[in-house]
Amino acid sequence: MPLCPGSAAAAGTCDEGGGVLNAADVSFDKRGCDKALRRWPDLRVRVAAAVETQAQAGFFHCKGAGRWRGCALKECRVNSRDAGSVRIAFSVEGGRATVVYITQTLVRRDFLRELDRFLGEARP
Repeated sequence: MPLCPGSAAAAGTCDEGGGVLNAADVSFDKRGCDKALRRWPDLRVRVAAAVETQAQAGFFHCKGAGRWRGCALKECRVNSRDAGSVRIAFSVEGGRATVVYITQTLVRRDFLRELDRFLGEARP
């Protein structure tokens, strides 16, 4: 299992800065996103667009949210027509982003606690 999606992870170099990223380059981790994506169909498009917008702004409005498979996680809030406001955690490497977790927990402290619990369950 690779550290991060892609080849640069093997060398231990996950992209921490902004870059060229479009909505088609956003993938979703099944374990952390599938339930929310099934419940709110418009969320996939809205989250991908939000990650693309954040990348164009150099992830200026994103905050750190820990590490996942050796890559730094970023988190931000996304507004959705169906789901209302949600928080997402995602990692970026090169021109690809992987959304790891989606939740309706908006308070950052509670979100980080929930994310740590989620990531802890994923560890062997």
